[in-house]
Amino acid sequence: RKQVAEDLEKKGLIEKIDRNYVHTVATCYKGGHDIEPMIVPNWFVKVDDKKKSFKKPAYDAVKKGSVKIYPKWREKTYLRWMEEMHDWPISRQIVWGIRIPVWYDVEKNPDLRVTFITKSQRSASAVSPNKNGIAPLVARQKENVIITGHISDLLKTHSLEDIDAGLQNLFAPAGAEYVVSPEKPKRGKFLPETDTFDTWFSSGQWPLVTLGFPDSKDFNRFYPTDVLETGWEIIRLWVSRMIMFGMYITKNPPFHSVYLHGIVRATDGRKMSKSLGNVINPEEYQKEYGTDALRMGLISGTANGKDFNFPRDKVIAYRNFSNKLWNIARFILMQTEQNNVIAGLVPAEKTATTRPHRQAIALAGAARVAATKEDKAILKKLDSLTRKVTQNLEKYRFAQAADDIYHFVWDDFASDYLEKSKEHLNRSGDIHHARNASQAMQSGGAQNKDAINRITTLLHVFLTSLKLLHPFMPFVTEAIWQQFPSGLKHNDLPLLIVQWPKVGN
Repeated sequence: RKQVAEDLEKKGLIEKIDRNYVHTVATCYKGGHDIEPMIVPNWFVKVDDKKKSFKKPAYDAVKKGSVKIYPKWREKTYLRWMEEMHDWPISRQIVWGIRIPVWYDVEKNPDLRVTFITKSQRSASAVSPNKNGIAPLVARQKENVIITGHISDLLKTHSLEDIDAGLQNLFAPAGAEYVVSPEKPKRGKFLPETDTFDTWFSSGQWPLVTLGFPDSKDFNRFYPTDVLETGWEIIRLWVSRMIMFGMYITKNPPFHSVYLHGIVRATDGRKMSKSLGNVINPEEYQKEYGTDALRMGLISGTANGKDFNFPRDKVIAYRNFSNKLWNIARFILMQTEQNNVIAGLVPAEKTATTRPHRQAIALAGAARVAATKEDKAILKKLDSLTRKVTQNLEKYRFAQAADDIYHFVWDDFASDYLEKSKEHLNRSGDIHHARNASQAMQSGGAQNKDAINRITTLLHVFLTSLKLLHPFMPFVTEAIWQQFPSGLKHNDLPLLIVQWPKVGN
């Protein structure tokens, strides 16, 4: 700007410079210097060609429901972007990237303007021998020279090979002839295009390239895939490009659903950035509070598709929740061991026609005991929880599902039913002298029967809760699951592959 102003003043083209105002100038967030707009040639994709539109099939895919976006209100962002989209500039003037496969014949395009660096010129000379009698060669390098000009002029003093070897930039005028080829044409004298593809042009083809389009087994089996999960801020830059490429090339969208999560911001609400020094290292929280606590802290209490500040307090709270799960597990295991409950349980598959909570209190060789009001209440809540969590997960409402499980386990189960169960078990007397739960049911009184019923209900509710919690807290739930004998779980499978709880009728 300063140099331009000086040049204009020398030519008498500036009447007055007013400095008594504040001007808004875009600056680089890294270096702080002014950003100067420059008009340079670029490559574009025509997005709304009348013969074969690039954007319309992608617009229709979402508008007509072939691709569903969650949360639904984010559809407006996508559709508005597609409606207002102009031709897409796909070239970038950067070094790192996929080079655009275009070649220019220098003889047919004498007005190509190129910038190149001359080859390093090195000379070697011997210096005085060292103490071992060896005279090493010392290389002396001359400074590199940056040269810019029209190719027709540069070829008078430099070879095409030297220009190509040091080529930095090439600007082709409008109407220049070019050849599209992944490799340099064998006949003729050519220089390559120096622009690289916009990163979204290449990443937009990710669903196709990674599956080996067009003929691989993976592509035929997995395309289109079920769901894409990504941040909402790249719905226009990435999601739209993938759908456009998929519809244009295969006539099918690359996925059926798109789940957009919010962005985790710093505790002060600003975007995390190295230059701002407000980046939070998740590994530090993992070490201090546990991975599951961090996972739940990031999932629960958030609105789908909306940004949120890093929830340090919630991470700490879910560390406490992890401890609560371990305490519940220890109590139930202690009760089953003391009362020999494991020997009296009927495997779930033998009572497949019963409701889930009836399976939990089925005992070998004994008539079913009528569940108490408290048992029925917690089992009813468990059925309701299973239904809600399943529905919320299927609709990508992860935060709601996580919150529902947390409040059920902490409030309904641990703080209410389990605490009342301690009183029941204390009143039931010594039932662990029986060889197993079945014998206790047959020979004991009503208190013994009530105790066994209560223990098996505790067991069923807790194990089911672990299954529901597993997608959110996989490590602690798996570790606790492994503490329970297979007879109590009805299988030896890891929790990771245990069947999802069934909703009661």
